[in-house]
Amino acid sequence: MNPIMNRLGGDGIAEHSYPSLARNVALLSFAGLSTFLLFLAELVFLAHRGYLTIGGWDVTGSGEPSYRYFLLFAACIAYINALVLLRIRAIPKKLGVSVVLIWFFVTAVVAVLSFAVSSQDSYWSLLLAKGLTFYHQNPYTHVPAAFASDPWYVAIQSWQNSPMVYGPLWVAIITPITYFLHTSLWSAFVALKLVYLCCLLVSGYFFLRVLAYYRVPDARAIILLASLALNPFLIQMALVDGHNDVIVMMLVIIGYYLFLRKRFVASIIVFGLGTYIKYTPALLAFLPVLALLRDTTLPLPVRIKRVALAGVAVVSLGVLLYESFGLHESIFAGLANEVGTWGASAGSLDAFGALILQFLFNAPAALIRLTGVATAFGIFFWYEKNDPLRAAVFSYLGLFFFLPWFQPWYLLWILPLFLLAVPFDVYIFTLFALLLTPEFIPALLLIAIPIFWYLRPPFTSPLLSE
Repeated sequence: MNPIMNRLGGDGIAEHSYPSLARNVALLSFAGLSTFLLFLAELVFLAHRGYLTIGGWDVTGSGEPSYRYFLLFAACIAYINALVLLRIRAIPKKLGVSVVLIWFFVTAVVAVLSFAVSSQDSYWSLLLAKGLTFYHQNPYTHVPAAFASDPWYVAIQSWQNSPMVYGPLWVAIITPITYFLHTSLWSAFVALKLVYLCCLLVSGYFFLRVLAYYRVPDARAIILLASLALNPFLIQMALVDGHNDVIVMMLVIIGYYLFLRKRFVASIIVFGLGTYIKYTPALLAFLPVLALLRDTTLPLPVRIKRVALAGVAVVSLGVLLYESFGLHESIFAGLANEVGTWGASAGSLDAFGALILQFLFNAPAALIRLTGVATAFGIFFWYEKNDPLRAAVFSYLGLFFFLPWFQPWYLLWILPLFLLAVPFDVYIFTLFALLLTPEFIPALLLIAIPIFWYLRPPFTSPLLSE
């Protein structure tokens, strides 16, 4: 049986009676409407209360009571939407995709026009990019404080002394925005979120291609697409707060699809591109590398040559990108400083595994990081040959468990694959929990997981494994 269908439960839904088409469209529209109204409320009411902006720029609102109430409401909406979507039984694929896209677009318009409410990451990146395009200063060797006289600096509430920590492909993406829109931070932020919107659309397209590869029935494919596109977690992290992890998500789903289609060289290159945003997709590059080396339809020298050529292409691109900023160890200072501070204090140990190692065994931060990487690779190679989907997802979950500085939006890296690899209620609860705890308080999760599991409604939809 298809591995995805094993997790979704059964081979088809023909044995279930089909409600009317109007009812199914209404259920799908309810999920879209509730998500749209949620973010409209966030834009109107939180901004009206003054928690989102100061002097026209963003301030972190995560500590304000109104924002906490919003997160609780958003989590409940995500949970209710899941229950509604699970009651859809049959809907034509084109109609279902159209309904999802309509509600996704109207929600995206509201989200794109919103200020960030819990992160200044995009503002920080845009200021450093403006430093390059307007002040002609290297973002890898200069910090935001160097541009303290710039009007955009007021939006930087922290990290004033941190240079660019992301890869050169990220800088290449945002510098055209600051070159043409250097007079308005809001305009630049909206333009950046339009880039993210395009990334989400591309991700949705390849997500559907992955579902088609696994031969997921149309009705289930629509539910899965809606669960991805209309969930408040994705909208909040990608289109409201504007995290660049959504670009990594796009490259991961593209790379995984190319891997499934046995286009291994292209898959290696795509995963390699992801490492020039954030280094994390490097682990997934082992999927096409190992599959290509095992491809007995090709002579061994040809296999080795193709892997080598793909590796040379990725490394050459990296050298070319970094060369434009001066290929010197100083350009990695920001990344080295960020990694060095992970787990440096008890307050920054957000992942539960990191807390265990720190407080029970007094493990140093370096050992915690090493444990996370070793766990990720161990899980990856355990599943890689027989179940690449679980290898991709569970290896990252192992890394997250021991990551000394975990943030909820990191889940975006593997979110489409996560939806396919775990039971549907686990997916929904995970997003529910991450919305409730922006800083991922492990103690809360430790208490909440068994309570949720005991109180959760009986999911009887054929989407789920019995």
